Amino acid sequence: MNAGRFRKRLPDTHPPRDPWSARLHELNDLVYEGQPEDLYSEIEDELERIRQKRKLSQLLSLAGDCQTQQGDFLNTVATQDRAAELVSEDQIRWFRPVAGAILALLKNVQIAEAQARADAAVHRGVAFHQQFVRQVAELKAQAKTGAPAVVTARPLPPVVIAIRLARFFLLEGEVDLAIEFFQKAILISPNGAWGARIGLGEIALRQHLPQDAKDWAFSALQVGQFHSKTLPAIPVFLEACHQLGETVLDPRLRSGFDQATPTVRDRAMLLIVRSLRWQGNMEWKNQALTWLSTNSAQNPVVAAEFRKLMQAGARIDNDLLAQISTADALLSTPKVSPSEFTSAAKQRTRSSLLLGQEVDLNALIDQASQQFGGDWGGRVAHGLALACMMSRRHDLARVLLQNNLNNLVTTDSQWAKSLWALARMEMVLENYSVAAQAYDLFANSADIPLRYRLQARLKWVGAIIASGDPVSILSVRDDLIAATDQIQDFDLLLDFARQLMNAPHELYDLANDLFARGQALALAQFDGTKDPAAAIGILFRLTRRQVYDFGKYQDALNFWNNLPQDRRDWLWSERSDFWEYLSWLFVAMTRLHLDTDAQTFADFYLHDASTPLEGRLELMHSLATWKIRGRDMSAGMAVFAAMIAIVPMHWQCAEGYYWLALQARKNGNNTESAQYAEKIQMAHGARKGLRTDWKLDCKAALLRSNLLLGTSLQSADYSEEFQRKCLAGIHTDLRKL
Repeated sequence: MNAGRFRKRLPDTHPPRDPWSARLHELNDLVYEGQPEDLYSEIEDELERIRQKRKLSQLLSLAGDCQTQQGDFLNTVATQDRAAELVSEDQIRWFRPVAGAILALLKNVQIAEAQARADAAVHRGVAFHQQFVRQVAELKAQAKTGAPAVVTARPLPPVVIAIRLARFFLLEGEVDLAIEFFQKAILISPNGAWGARIGLGEIALRQHLPQDAKDWAFSALQVGQFHSKTLPAIPVFLEACHQLGETVLDPRLRSGFDQATPTVRDRAMLLIVRSLRWQGNMEWKNQALTWLSTNSAQNPVVAAEFRKLMQAGARIDNDLLAQISTADALLSTPKVSPSEFTSAAKQRTRSSLLLGQEVDLNALIDQASQQFGGDWGGRVAHGLALACMMSRRHDLARVLLQNNLNNLVTTDSQWAKSLWALARMEMVLENYSVAAQAYDLFANSADIPLRYRLQARLKWVGAIIASGDPVSILSVRDDLIAATDQIQDFDLLLDFARQLMNAPHELYDLANDLFARGQALALAQFDGTKDPAAAIGILFRLTRRQVYDFGKYQDALNFWNNLPQDRRDWLWSERSDFWEYLSWLFVAMTRLHLDTDAQTFADFYLHDASTPLEGRLELMHSLATWKIRGRDMSAGMAVFAAMIAIVPMHWQCAEGYYWLALQARKNGNNTESAQYAEKIQMAHGARKGLRTDWKLDCKAALLRSNLLLGTSLQSADYSEEFQRKCLAGIHTDLRKL
């Protein structure tokens, strides 16, 4: 990879790779860039030339990795076994293909075979290590006689082997086997194995055993002597403290890292501050300010990260003056990235305009161009235009966007983004004819991807209708049929079908036709994939559309019910796609009033020790909202309370705080209600990508302002009409209580 792409990486001081290592690096990139055909062609060429066993093994292992990426696990095992046979006596390189085969077996749900091979690998690692110890003893004795001695290479430590294999089992949801191999690592190295101790701490958190998690994490820090390798133990330790209700930072954590090198100490403090902030512990600000006042000059990279946290905190607190000062600090940080510069410039502009202060927009654009190159001038100008819109300064936004349209070429994606932003703004300002012209220009721009041009055509229809000009929906329908006739991308068809459901009713039939085509393509692609990660991604995207947009509840459930258990096990993953897919299945059951099935379904995964935290919270959130929608308020509130007890400041808990705020208000305690509303915004943070997120944020602002429209600084981002809708939603929810 090109080190120049990473702004915080120091210049490469390592000597250049030898030609073979560089070649392996190129082939490895092909694996993870998703180009299997290119990789196989390259490997075949190399296999014909190479005769050295070590190099052949490395090539075969890369081929096995590629097969794993494609989901071809059986052939992966065969390929990795061939690679392992070539280096079976190599005390260092033998493990790489063995590990690849074990991972493929796990992904293919051959758990017993994977466990047997993992046990054999640990024993083999121990044997190699013991052989090495004997060789060293013999060489020492030989050296005493004055004879020349050659020290052999140190083999891969068996403790590392056990930890890596434990991670494989944990990744695939085999928690008991993960615990077994972590414990084997500790038996091998009783005074070490810090990685195993961290792993056991993570599992203890998953199993709601915070004291055990805290003990394991601190044990990892101690045996690792608070070196950089122990840094992953910090979030585990602090999360355990949080679950135990400990609000004061454990002094042992600070004192332990006081003896570390400055770089490690700075990174540790950054992890501590991030963890405290994530938990909603306001001590994070004091720790961050203390560090910035004493260490920012010595470590500008970490200083940039601290200033980003301070900037985000000021945004959540709605402190406009603090937003300006934190943005200025980040803009002047030497190691700031282009995207971070843009974010800070937007915040500085928005906050200043809301306070009635003028901003030199051209100076910010020129600074970006000089600091990051000419392309970034247009990007920053676009971001500043959005900030002006949020501050109700549409006059400034219009000038910035129009300048981009005049100065950028139409093939530049930034030109299209600015045109779209301008069209949306004119639509909001009810300049419908101007908006229609912009959307029409967008829809007719051949350099813009089809999915966006289709959406622009629908927006054009809406703008034309709003302007009062006549439009033939049937002619638009014919144009859309012609434009979509050759599309074979199921995502594009499903997304556009969804958009058509918000178009004039004459287009509903076309929406259903496109959905049926997209669904058929998605199922065919699912049947053809061998990669479980790709397969679950397809199912998630299809099921979300089936359930949320088109009400095809039974279709979604029929597919799941017809999947054999081994296929379900094959799909299992810690990835969020899998758990969001399950939550949509749960919703489908509730919409069909299959209450018993829905409860049993949720309980099965909630009581499964292998269910990761994100998956647990996803299902608990779905369960809680179902209970509340069914007016079983006490049960729904109990589930939300359980979520908050697990991870108080997780974004999934924001809705739980909303209902607690309503309950407090219903009981006449407006102060407590406002406190819960503040926690809504703390848990939600800047995560407001969907309209439902904006609604929840606006409701929180209204609750903090005692339900008075327009009095909260936070709600200044929302129109009065939007606030009124949110206020009506609050009163509706209050009646449910």
